[in-house]
Amino acid sequence: MALTATDTYGFERKYSKTGFPTNPVSYAGSTGTTYTMGRLATIPAPSGSGMLVTLTSTGSVTNTNPIIGVIAETKTCTPTDYMVKVYDNPFDVYKVSFDGHTDLACGGSTASNQFKMAISTTASTADNLMKGSLIHIYEGPGKGDTRTVTANTRANPGVITVAPAFSATPTTASKAIVLCGISTSGKTDVKGVNVGTPMLKVSSNSDGKVRIDPSNTNNYLNVVDIDPANLTMDVMIAFTKHAFGMGQSTT
Repeated sequence: MALTATDTYGFERKYSKTGFPTNPVSYAGSTGTTYTMGRLATIPAPSGSGMLVTLTSTGSVTNTNPIIGVIAETKTCTPTDYMVKVYDNPFDVYKVSFDGHTDLACGGSTASNQFKMAISTTASTADNLMKGSLIHIYEGPGKGDTRTVTANTRANPGVITVAPAFSATPTTASKAIVLCGISTSGKTDVKGVNVGTPMLKVSSNSDGKVRIDPSNTNNYLNVVDIDPANLTMDVMIAFTKHAFGMGQSTT
């Protein structure tokens, strides 16, 4: 049975790196538009309407479309009540569910610091793309262990090496998640994720989850902490993508 995520309502504010209290600020929204608590928000400028816009996974984050922050309330704007509260402090940290990780079945390891998995050798992707990411065993021997990947091979079965060693040698009864992406063809095509990884993005279905994809250059979230057992992580909006960090274009 695959691990089930602890759902959040999107981006849940946890604390400020500078110690400031919760202090959402009101921004003008568009009449007739419903804004959902926990979603990232932008204000496209200078050619946009100047109104709050919910960021989707396909939205481009640039110096003319920076992230303002996270919507702090669910509200449908009317002509007389159109101000929407937003957490806009660039040093705020948010808890959010994630997807894009890979669920793994163990092929039966022979060492306590290894997790063997079936993986295709047809792709040209290099070894060690998982290096530095986290692997979490959620079932079978080693259950509850979260370890850092130190290496992985393209052999079949692939071998993930970790440090420190698991509390028990994984067997075919062991199942785990690894914070990277593996395509349907079996290749490891997304680099691993760990605390400090820069630039993730919202998921492709725009449900407020974080997509594990640090290979995309237009991503905009930095990883502060990871709870793989609950499929949640703490993130900050990258300062270079935040409205109060990146500045505004004059053209």
